[in-house]
Amino acid sequence: MLLFFTAKVFGQNCMVFGTIAPHLTYKYAYLYNPDLKKLISTTITDHEFNFKLDKPEKLKIMMLSFNTYLMTNYQELMDSDDYGYSNRPKMIALEDTVEVTLLEKTKNALVRVK
Repeated sequence: MLLFFTAKVFGQNCMVFGTIAPHLTYKYAYLYNPDLKKLISTTITDHEFNFKLDKPEKLKIMMLSFNTYLMTNYQELMDSDDYGYSNRPKMIALEDTVEVTLLEKTKNALVRVK
């Protein structure tokens, strides 16, 4: 999986948005905030997804993951069939808007800041 991050500022909001490769069968993207123990999900439509969030006051660590089924909590996501070694949640540092491109399932990621 290659993850490309691009930072952009949108007033008091920030976005996490991106695309997944056409051969990947994920239907949902998830962001998990470990501090608040809160999981939010969005549908992947035409290989694209997005989350609109309040802009954090300081750097915030979130976990980004993908799945073929809708999950309602983080433990359910961790226990799902899609949670293999190659699809563990990826940690992202969120401060402003982030763009993600998911090309492959893999345990490694390449991050570029533009």
